[in-house]
Amino acid sequence: MDSRKKINKYAMKKILLISLLMALFGCKNIQCPAFPEKLLDYFPQKNGELLQFRNLANDTLIFIVKNTKNTGGYTMKKDENFECVSEAGFETESNNKYSLQISAGMTAYESNVTTIGCSFSDGTYSRDLLSMAIRDKNPFLKDNNSFFGDSIIIDQEENTRIVKVKIVEGKGIVEFFDKKENCNWIKIE
Repeated sequence: MDSRKKINKYAMKKILLISLLMALFGCKNIQCPAFPEKLLDYFPQKNGELLQFRNLANDTLIFIVKNTKNTGGYTMKKDENFECVSEAGFETESNNKYSLQISAGMTAYESNVTTIGCSFSDGTYSRDLLSMAIRDKNPFLKDNNSFFGDSIIIDQEENTRIVKVKIVEGKGIVEFFDKKENCNWIKIE
């Protein structure tokens, strides 16, 4: 009977050691969270949606949303330099005489950085990027994901053509200034 207890004790130690080693070295994947739902309100556009803008001269720009993205939760291989990254946003087709195309979105990094930006391209080699970053707030925590406020204005005067954009929560891009045409384009609701 005594030898049986020794065998069971030995077997239990072996099982415990194997379990511990598997726990330490067996986890090669980590779970990354989905893009924060609250932040989706800054770019609520859907595929096929028309975005229309008008200037004071009653010229009209029409964009068709052709691609939306929203990163869901995912698994990735663990690496010593790993970081979970989630994105949301949209791209449009150019459907106007000004040949403008919009790509807009937001990226949330696990390292407590969130960037928001818009890229405007007019079919030439230039592309105007307007972006800003919020640092030192984890965007995946529910109490931290409203740090942009109701409206975001990004102003980058050094850009070639589009130098200012206004993004409103629940509406997306509502206005931008076109330096080439010297006008504000305001979203038609």
